[in-house]
Amino acid sequence: MMGVETKSFSLVEGSQIGSKFSTCLAENVEGFQQCVKEILKLIEQDGNLSETTSEFCDGKKSKLTTHVAELSRMHAVLVDQHAHLIGEFSKDCESKIEKQYLDSYDSSSPQVTQMFTPDKTSNTRKCRTPIGLDALLSSGGGGSYASRREGSESSFSLSSDSDSESFMSINKLRISPVNDDALKVKETKAPEVQTLVDENTNLKECNRRLQEEVSIYVADISVRNDQITELSRNLDQSMSDIGRLKMEVSEKCRSVNDLNKHLDSLKLKKDEVTAKVDTLRAEKRSQDNLVRELETCLNSIQVEHVGVLSSFDNAQEVIDELKLKVMELEREVVRQREVIFDTAEEKREVISIGSYLSHWNITCPDTNNFAKRSLATKSMLF
Repeated sequence: MMGVETKSFSLVEGSQIGSKFSTCLAENVEGFQQCVKEILKLIEQDGNLSETTSEFCDGKKSKLTTHVAELSRMHAVLVDQHAHLIGEFSKDCESKIEKQYLDSYDSSSPQVTQMFTPDKTSNTRKCRTPIGLDALLSSGGGGSYASRREGSESSFSLSSDSDSESFMSINKLRISPVNDDALKVKETKAPEVQTLVDENTNLKECNRRLQEEVSIYVADISVRNDQITELSRNLDQSMSDIGRLKMEVSEKCRSVNDLNKHLDSLKLKKDEVTAKVDTLRAEKRSQDNLVRELETCLNSIQVEHVGVLSSFDNAQEVIDELKLKVMELEREVVRQREVIFDTAEEKREVISIGSYLSHWNITCPDTNNFAKRSLATKSMLF
């Protein structure tokens, strides 16, 4: 019963160790998934943003680097815990089986007889596998014990037929009392054997569950490795995209600087054009004022022109009258010229007469006085 209690305690302890490592693995896997979600979220944010600054890209790069480092650390922890879990499970199963083997050997149970019963179908003698050892060998955790078992099997092998026949004859002489003892022990130890069988079944079930968990964790680790590889590729692609975007941003900044310079030159030209426009507007206002003044003068000139036209008509009438008077005066002048011509002839005659009279006066004074009186009369006529 002490062996049964020890095995039950070992089973409970193994279950506690398995649950402890399962909890640690679950926590690490959950943290691993959380880091993956954060990285995917950052990548989605990077895809949604059309324009980014260099500081934002550097911050995102540092975040991605931190998450990838955390993923690598968690992956290493998962691998270490997985290896530690396999080692602990193998050691636990090996110690349980060895202890079970030793307890069975010490209590002289029928299992000892069964383990060392010769194989009648072969010429060699082999030992049977103890209870629970097949589960360890099937799980792959009992390599060291299997090697020891193979060594024990090889030690029990007989190389010659004579040794085998002598051993069989001796065994036949001893088998009848041993079988009697075995039947007695089998009757007394049947409940304990059933308990051991149940514990073996439980251990197999626990081993199967742990193997399934290990397979699940190994598959999950493989998936995480693939995700890490994919995230690394995405990170490299994001880094290349960030570099390309930085180059584009720098080019756009240079273009913006050129455009700002061009805009400044255009603003200067605009100011010059605005000044010219203001000058032209001032000139236009002055010209408009001048035009209004000229229109005022034109209106006054037109009024004066109307008055001049009316006065011109009067002047034309006066001119016509004057022309008539001029014509009359011309006729009068012609007549006066004729008169003057006639008087000139008369003057010449008078002069000739006067010269004659002066000559005559000298000779005859009375005649001279008469001539003077006639000249005075003619001069009065003119």
